[in-house]
Amino acid sequence: LNKSVVTLLCLMLQIDPMKRATIEDIKKHEWFQKDLPAYLFPSPVEQDSSVIDTDAVHEVCEKFGVKECEVHNALLSGDPHDQLGIAYHLIIDNKRIADEAAKAELKDFYVASSPPPVSFSPNDLSPSPVRPHPERIAPALRDRAISSLNKEGTSETGKATGT
Repeated sequence: LNKSVVTLLCLMLQIDPMKRATIEDIKKHEWFQKDLPAYLFPSPVEQDSSVIDTDAVHEVCEKFGVKECEVHNALLSGDPHDQLGIAYHLIIDNKRIADEAAKAELKDFYVASSPPPVSFSPNDLSPSPVRPHPERIAPALRDRAISSLNKEGTSETGKATGT
């Protein structure tokens, strides 16, 4: 295992709870943050609590059978254990994660549909980092051979009719 991973695991497995790594320690650890998707660490701007998502409030109202004012009061109270507040924040988090995943999927779509940096040409004999599939090479070579045979046949036919 990577030395960084071993260090983190040792910190997490400390018997003494005072020496054990906290969630914050784990989040800040270099190994944990390496290649981490952005949606797992939303920016503070995205977590603006002064803006309330009305769709999320309506969803909480439907699921819990409460009025909007009850959800608003739960959010304004700041009680981290209030079930309406927890439900609201879970809905918001799920929306944010779905949005980030959709953005990543869209980005991957455009990257995947981009042409390769170097293309194969049957006339090009130089080595290329992109190798076409053998089944796709054969038709190109076959077509080139047929066209060269047709050219030879036309020139011979032309000579035969011209004499």
